[in-house]
Amino acid sequence: MLRTTDVLESIIAGLKSKYDLPVYVREVIDGFNEPCFFIQIVRTQNSMSKNFNSNRMSIMIYYFASDEANVEDDFMDIADDIRAIFGQGFWAGGRHLMPLEVDDERSGERQNILVVTMRLSFFDDTGYDADEGYETMRELTARVNESSVNAKEHE
Repeated sequence: MLRTTDVLESIIAGLKSKYDLPVYVREVIDGFNEPCFFIQIVRTQNSMSKNFNSNRMSIMIYYFASDEANVEDDFMDIADDIRAIFGQGFWAGGRHLMPLEVDDERSGERQNILVVTMRLSFFDDTGYDADEGYETMRELTARVNESSVNAKEHE
């Protein structure tokens, strides 16, 4: 089963492969250094059966530029880099995840925060084991009625 923490670790590793910037995963009101990234993941799970679930996940990557940066150019470059890093899929928890869509928008009072959102959809097992608690059959003896076998051969 894919864990949300596996996805988070993969996103952090992808950002760190391109940028030497702080990546925060919890809400920090003040005291953070710009430029930096914040990551938020929202997961919705629907039980399809006792064997598997359907999952949707939204991954929001917030980028806060430094005060001296050319914000518009910086935002376009960051958004393009995030698409290049994750847009063709990424590995998390031993699985390859492919974003259905990646979009970006500006946020904040001064439109000074870039938000890149990736949406994923995937199936996952529930961990249910139908054989748990049952003994495996080792030997089977079957009695076959010869007349029914012969009758089928002549049909």
